[in-house]
Amino acid sequence: MMRIILTGANGLLGSSLLHNSSLAKTYEVLPTSYNLSGNAKVKMDISSNEDVVKIFEGFKPHILINAGAMTNVDLCEDERERCYQVNTKAIEYLSGACHEHGTKCIHISTDFVFDGKSGPYSEVDKPNPQSYYATCKLEGEKILASSEIEGVIVRTILVYGKHTTPNIATWLYEKLKNNEEVSLVDDHHRMPTYSNDLAHAIINVIEKGVLGLYHISGSEMMTPFDMGIKIAEKFSFDPKLISRTNSGVFKQKAVKPKKTGFILDKAISELGYSTTKFDDALDQIFS
Repeated sequence: MMRIILTGANGLLGSSLLHNSSLAKTYEVLPTSYNLSGNAKVKMDISSNEDVVKIFEGFKPHILINAGAMTNVDLCEDERERCYQVNTKAIEYLSGACHEHGTKCIHISTDFVFDGKSGPYSEVDKPNPQSYYATCKLEGEKILASSEIEGVIVRTILVYGKHTTPNIATWLYEKLKNNEEVSLVDDHHRMPTYSNDLAHAIINVIEKGVLGLYHISGSEMMTPFDMGIKIAEKFSFDPKLISRTNSGVFKQKAVKPKKTGFILDKAISELGYSTTKFDDALDQIFS
């Protein structure tokens, strides 16, 4: 049976892969995380070469799914060394271990590698990161792309789904359910990605044996304000709890792209990728 190491096993994507896809039923999976809790069976700090070498030596994986990252974009501006270690240097360690063991690497990246001035983007569009987080993620991509291993880079956008840690959909749902007011920006346009869709896309990456770069996201362009209104309408919450604002009101440390979104043609044609509509995903998450 094919052996797979999964990093970031306690995160939203890691949980979707383990519990809402065929991964754990089809393959021998070693779920790892920085913290030994939740889904993780083994503690592995991907920014520690010693940890990476030890786990690879013991498990000898055929595939690595690297869903581990430091994703708090504003915190990355403050904690630059940690951001660099987790989002860039770790890819060097993981690539080295993959090369040593003949392991294929599936690496998760982000739409933030683009500047947000001309989205939606295809795989051939040139990145132009605007934050330290995005710069480190792009450098990680470059390390993998220039290595001699078999690699797949999967870029994604604003992942949401059912999880113990809040994400934009579950956070909005709880706020509105509890009659709490929220201010949501209407000038940041993204294509939010349902975590189960992303998990199924990664399964297809494995089964079809593809290599290279793929853009995986939802198919609906929305702002956080749009998402809030849709959730309010869906569950009969009071839409008056939502106030419309713009990103200029918030003092944030990191520059975030105004409009990203992905052109999904390559994923659809080569992976058979399909998306769940936001409305249907809400049914699945909150049923």
